[in-house]
Amino acid sequence: MPAPKIVFTPSDVPMYEMPNEKFRDSFMLTHETCGAKQFSAGLVWFAPHNTEGHLDVHTFDEAFYIISGKADFYGDGVTYPVKAGDVVYCPAGMKHSYFTGDDPLKIFWLIAANWGDLESIQEEIETQWHKVDSASGWHVGM
Repeated sequence: MPAPKIVFTPSDVPMYEMPNEKFRDSFMLTHETCGAKQFSAGLVWFAPHNTEGHLDVHTFDEAFYIISGKADFYGDGVTYPVKAGDVVYCPAGMKHSYFTGDDPLKIFWLIAANWGDLESIQEEIETQWHKVDSASGWHVGM
């Protein structure tokens, strides 16, 4: 059996885009990619002028590190301005999203859940989102 992958780039895993073409996600550290059992992580990009967000709520805690850009983090009805260098904690059960202005947003996300246990989320992504080329599009260069 080959050694687990240790270092990742966005091109190492599939990138998915929501149907509205304003949100891209990559699932980099999972049980499938590197054997992670207690958490999952990846990168997400929000296009400029994303006023639709991606309103979500989960049964697990999440943490987000803002790599670049600025936006408003919406959490349970409260809006928090965020910028590059900020860390956002999103407890389980919090309805949340990001809304961007003129700047795109790039985030590293970490969830306290094994990706293999999240079949309903995986099914939504694989059936409703579409795969995109990680080397082209509005997110490149962020």
